[in-house]
Amino acid sequence: MDRGADVSEETKLQILEHERSVAVIINTCNEMKRRDCVSRFSLGFLFISCAAFLLFCHATQREPSDHQTAAQVSQGPSQQMALLTPSPKRSMPKAHLTAKMETTAKLENILPWESNLGNAFTDSGFAYTDNALLIPESGRYFVYAQVTFRALMHDHGKRGCEPVRLSQTISKMTNGYPTPSDLITSFKTVECGSDTWMKSLYSGAVFLLEKGDKLMVLVNNITLVDFTDEKKTFFGAYLL
Repeated sequence: MDRGADVSEETKLQILEHERSVAVIINTCNEMKRRDCVSRFSLGFLFISCAAFLLFCHATQREPSDHQTAAQVSQGPSQQMALLTPSPKRSMPKAHLTAKMETTAKLENILPWESNLGNAFTDSGFAYTDNALLIPESGRYFVYAQVTFRALMHDHGKRGCEPVRLSQTISKMTNGYPTPSDLITSFKTVECGSDTWMKSLYSGAVFLLEKGDKLMVLVNNITLVDFTDEKKTFFGAYLL
């Protein structure tokens, strides 16, 4: 009887221990399910909040306010069209001058130019005065010039067989400085060997200029300049 009672008591303890283990497992599973539900709920709430915020922002951007709507209605169709029409792009200052025949005795190798006829023009504030371009506003300008020189047979014969040096210089005259300053110079030498020749010098570069500056082109021998064709000898500048 004592042995049977011990066995029964031991069996009861095992059953209790097993029930405790099962209870622990069940509690653990329930806790994991609860945490999983909380996590899913949090993610769902975050997703819904983000979607609602995006929809609100989109609606705010697309729908005009009452003040804007009233202002548009009061403006009328013509004023509304003016608001929708893009403003025209500002025309930048530019000028292109071409060769012009004048009496050379008084020019002292400063080239004269045509500013209105043919391909020549001055635009958006540029002016041409006293053989010079007047800069309309301060800024960086691309300045260029081409001068074509030529000598006919009888012209070259007077010089014999000596090389002829040609040069052109773009100079700037600044308010307050009486002496011009050279911006860029190009030169070329014509060697002996031909009684008739034609040579062109071109130069161009970007310069920072001030309003009121004057640009002019000088050559070393104005009697050799070809003034007969505006495509051969020209001078210009434009604001960048």
